[in-house]
Amino acid sequence: MVRGASLLISHSQIYQIKEGERMNQLQEYAVYRGDELVCIGTKEECAKKLNVQPKYIYWLTTPTAKRQLAKRKHPEKCTVALRL
Repeated sequence: MVRGASLLISHSQIYQIKEGERMNQLQEYAVYRGDELVCIGTKEECAKKLNVQPKYIYWLTTPTAKRQLAKRKHPEKCTVALRL
């Protein structure tokens, strides 16, 4: 058990957390602007190409982002991302 700041975490939990982070980094995304495919790659690669933060690419795949983008005046022209 690792102890820190009144938090107890076992070594197996730490491994699961690190494994989850690794899988999240290897996840591929397809980014579209309207009907045009902009890029395919990890969120870091897509973020670099679009000059944005990787968390923005991830956010584009969330239900919240999809709802907000659907409310736009021209939703067919907005940037969307899909997890592959």
